[in-house]
Amino acid sequence: MLNGSYKYRLHPDFRKSILGYFYEKESIFSAFLKELEVIKEMSEKINRTPLINKTFKYDEKPENFGFLILPTLREYQLFCYTLDHMMSDNLNKEFFEGKITKSDLSEGETMEKIDNQLIRKLEIWINKTVRFTDHGPKNEMLKIFRGIRGLRSIPAHSHFRNEWNLKFYEDQKKLIIKAYTAIRTLRLILANHRIAKSVVVPDWLFKGEIRTF
Repeated sequence: MLNGSYKYRLHPDFRKSILGYFYEKESIFSAFLKELEVIKEMSEKINRTPLINKTFKYDEKPENFGFLILPTLREYQLFCYTLDHMMSDNLNKEFFEGKITKSDLSEGETMEKIDNQLIRKLEIWINKTVRFTDHGPKNEMLKIFRGIRGLRSIPAHSHFRNEWNLKFYEDQKKLIIKAYTAIRTLRLILANHRIAKSVVVPDWLFKGEIRTF
């Protein structure tokens, strides 16, 4: 049905599936959900209070947490909103209670000002708790958290002009890869804590056996 169909080839893993072979890797969406579970367990070991408010079994995952059915602006915005709800909005404010003081703040910041800035609180707590030889991955993680936060600037219930464009498929794929990278980095940061080392990470997650389709 495609013009110039000779230019296209089946994804090798999809080809295996239609020939009766099972996928050898887990979906990036399943991996994202499992990372949240591991982060919650690690944070409870470290602080007794979980860093993550809610985890999701795969059959209970949010309605819009999956590949787009239609490549429209509205569907993409709903996905961005859902993703932020599972990341920034899912950080537990109580986790940081008593862990951040005035001396940890930058010039111009106050405890009242950052009270609901959970990404900033996460940044402060990590910098206080973990020593880094390379701050690059941690900084990139925080950048992704903030970037996804910014993408939900158009509320899911607002009336904006919809748009149909195949580019939204690619935009979403890039975004879920970034989001997963950030969540995985957070798990790896927590894994450096001596108390969290007892938490078992599934072998497939540890090895990164994940597919992005």
